[in-house]
Amino acid sequence: MKGSKQRGFTLLELIFSLAIATILALLSIPSFQQASGKNKADSITSSIYRQINFTRQTAIASNERVILCGHDKKQGCTSKNIESMIVFIDLNNDFLFDKEKEEILNSVTFAKGDYSIKWNRKLPLRYRSDGTISFPGSFIFCPQDKKNVQAIRRITVNRTGRAYIAKKHKKKGIVLSASGKEIHC
Repeated sequence: MKGSKQRGFTLLELIFSLAIATILALLSIPSFQQASGKNKADSITSSIYRQINFTRQTAIASNERVILCGHDKKQGCTSKNIESMIVFIDLNNDFLFDKEKEEILNSVTFAKGDYSIKWNRKLPLRYRSDGTISFPGSFIFCPQDKKNVQAIRRITVNRTGRAYIAKKHKKKGIVLSASGKEIHC
């Protein structure tokens, strides 16, 4: 068969193409991890925001004091290392959940991960029957990776009982504290 040409890749071309593909894949891994961290932060922030709104609405509807308690298995209600959140009517006005007298109205458990959630007050968030609170505060979502400041989130509850998710600073691209300073986890 004279004049027929073989078509295909040479071994050198194939190795070169695979090397480029590998380099591109390795370069995209950090940005994928950052995007994944931001999505996790947004999802958990939304869950906390929904719990806050549920607690406020329940206080108004029931005409009772209702608590939103950051919770962990070891300490019960806590302000640090929050693993879950529970909502209950505080019948005895002690800020604590009493299994024998009080009922959990709603709860959410957060998947274990490379992050922490904290409430910046010692006492749990308590709504009065008119939907207001005594002391404003913030829930802070912190990634364990200190370099990933883009994933820090803050949900603030003001005295009127309304919650809002902090917006990112326009120039810095990160969430700031209520006083305008960077949040350090």
